[in-house]
Amino acid sequence: MDWTNAAFLFTVITNVAVFFGGISFVDWIWANKAHNSFFKQHGDQIEMALGLLFQVYLLWYYLINHHYNSAALGSHWPALNLMLAVSYIFDLLVASKWQFALSAGVTVIYAVAFAEHFNLLAVVLLAIVIACQWVLSTRGWLFWKNRTKIYLVFGVYGAAAFGSYALLTTVPTAAGFWLRQLLAFAILAVCSYEYFRTLLMRQVQTEYEIEAGATDGLTGINNFGTFNADMQRNYQQFRTDGAQFAIYELDVDWFKRVNDLHGHILGNEVLKQVGQALATFAQEQPAATAYRLGGEEFCLVVYNAQQDADGHWRVATALKQCLDGLTFTDDGTQFGVTVSLGQAEVRPDDLNYLDVYKRADRSLYEAKRAGRNRINIDGVMK
Repeated sequence: MDWTNAAFLFTVITNVAVFFGGISFVDWIWANKAHNSFFKQHGDQIEMALGLLFQVYLLWYYLINHHYNSAALGSHWPALNLMLAVSYIFDLLVASKWQFALSAGVTVIYAVAFAEHFNLLAVVLLAIVIACQWVLSTRGWLFWKNRTKIYLVFGVYGAAAFGSYALLTTVPTAAGFWLRQLLAFAILAVCSYEYFRTLLMRQVQTEYEIEAGATDGLTGINNFGTFNADMQRNYQQFRTDGAQFAIYELDVDWFKRVNDLHGHILGNEVLKQVGQALATFAQEQPAATAYRLGGEEFCLVVYNAQQDADGHWRVATALKQCLDGLTFTDDGTQFGVTVSLGQAEVRPDDLNYLDVYKRADRSLYEAKRAGRNRINIDGVMK
């Protein structure tokens, strides 16, 4: 049996498996950013720390590789291959100047610590390696899906790294060594990028599906499912630290008439513009979110709503004026709509968020029953 080739094969397999494990852990962190506040706040720092620890580990791996007979590891540079792949993928993944600084710093330390001699060409090639790291960290997000560009940069990156390393140290000249080295690097480069790409594409698709499922298809604003989840979270926050919120529920008046007179296509346009106007109004508030609850029913949730009655009336009146001011055109004829609005604020005696929602819904119902085109706050109608 050719033990050198056997060691080479098993070293390559082990390196790929180790790299897959590290990327899978980073993918787990990425996935938790969406719903875990700790990972959302510190995820990038954890990813950078993980990449740095991985590279420090590989420095020790190199020392072992360098100290013992390299035939035991398949007569190639497995540590260098892994370091290049880790730096490349983490630069793409984290995409920040801090990640670039870490990668460039480790690259320089690696070169200085293990160089036996320096020359100008080695320094130029080292600069090309660092330039590739800069491109990946600051521009990689623009082309991470493009295999041609990724493998082109990967090729330049690897060639510059191997050339620099060969000029800085005494290296084997046997053709078999270089064949194994280049083959191992190519296998690791392809496997690491394709695995990274698969995980990231899946994560992007998952986030897209979550976002699509969280928004209303017609208006583009949050839907009832999102409202339900947000309100449960808001109520728990209220119980934890007293953070107030108020629900302004509204309904487009006589919407069935709009459909009957102008058709469903224009009716949908009315709902779309109402939703977009509501979203714009929400963005103009210190802290508010817009929702479409279903049909012609919409909602604005105002957070930290520790206001007196006058404050609630100011918000409600401004919102109604905003929506009542919308105009639509049907066959050259302009028309508008009005809305009815009911409001409720969370209270200490509420058992859950549904108590707040039910009060807002009842307030809206009473405004409609009183003739529509009205605001109802705590039984006071205007």
